[in-house]
Amino acid sequence: MNIFSKKLERNFSLMFWIQALTEVKVINVISTLFMLSRGLSLSQIVYSGIAFSLVTILSEVPSSYLADKWGRKKILILSVIFSLFYWVINIFARGWWLILAIAVYAFANSLMSGTDEALLYDTSKELKTETDSLKQLGQYFSGQRIFKMIMPVVAVLIAKDLSNQQYVYLLLIDVIANIGALFLCFLLKEPKHFMDLETVESGVFKDALKIFKNNKYLLNSVLNKSLMFLTTFMIWRVSSDYFMSFGASVLLIGVTTSIMQIFIFIINQNVTKIFPKVPEAERINILNWLVFLSVFVFLLNHLLWKNITLALITYIIFNVAQVATWPLFSQLFNKVSRSYNRATTLSLANFTKSFLDIPVLLLGSILIDKGYTYLFSWCLMMVLTVLLFFKIGGSSTGGRGQGDVTSGNT
Repeated sequence: MNIFSKKLERNFSLMFWIQALTEVKVINVISTLFMLSRGLSLSQIVYSGIAFSLVTILSEVPSSYLADKWGRKKILILSVIFSLFYWVINIFARGWWLILAIAVYAFANSLMSGTDEALLYDTSKELKTETDSLKQLGQYFSGQRIFKMIMPVVAVLIAKDLSNQQYVYLLLIDVIANIGALFLCFLLKEPKHFMDLETVESGVFKDALKIFKNNKYLLNSVLNKSLMFLTTFMIWRVSSDYFMSFGASVLLIGVTTSIMQIFIFIINQNVTKIFPKVPEAERINILNWLVFLSVFVFLLNHLLWKNITLALITYIIFNVAQVATWPLFSQLFNKVSRSYNRATTLSLANFTKSFLDIPVLLLGSILIDKGYTYLFSWCLMMVLTVLLFFKIGGSSTGGRGQGDVTSGNT
């Protein structure tokens, strides 16, 4: 292997640690309690997700178009810079300024979204190791969890009294982590985009949009992933306040979150071993059923038994099952997008999700004001909707047939 190839191969380990450092998010385990202490209500916290989505709608596709035109590395550097701004703003923000911070983070996320996976996939293609892309994506996604396996416990030990000074200490950890990620971004090697001039002239965005327009399989997959994510997101967003209403200690919440992150890390590291002989689409369907069953028991426990142990166990199960589908979805999306416009195509998936966020989170913010029962029931209905109407069938390489999905033959 020549020097250039070695530098290119280093992208995998660099991106793993960039992902790990930008995803430390040590305050996340008690972020709802932090935002409540800074002047937001529970419904406003759920509603804040809409601000995230609006910024995403405005910036997702342009940012990834630039990633295709300017290069993945430059956009990743810019993403980490804005992520760093987000943590600094949070140190001082109160009330609606926290919403501004979320908007800044949404822009950072838009820059990262799709661009990271595109860089990894193009690196694999240039090294001629694209047959291992699912394994590489699984390992990459596991980077999100490596620090999260211990940080929730660290967070609740530091912020045991939930004081403002303790919250600031947690935020400073992420400031330092993002500075480290920024340094690693400069070490990345830009891979080739494998594009031909005629295709480029037809328009990068237009071509990627055509995939969504003509490929019902891909659109169905995007809706499936988006609705399942929103279900677990809304429950996660109120979970710390909910568990404390049960009488759970902050330490118990931290330990539970760490256990959950350990399971997610292990599954992402071994994604190719989960039902290895079953197609990606069927694996996603199986995991979605597990989400449904665990959310159902979670709601039933809330209504009938109010057992904190059962609540925590089912919470772990549906979060682990939902996150386990992410590398599988990425593999499906990667199969239907050309290398040169991969970042744009993947971000169009996130763009579509952002439109769904607005009505779903708006209704969620209204329902949480009425009580947890209403919100959890709404979440269960969303999962059931996915299972009944957006189940993934057929093959990602040709819908129910064997045609070329990039040409619309599903």
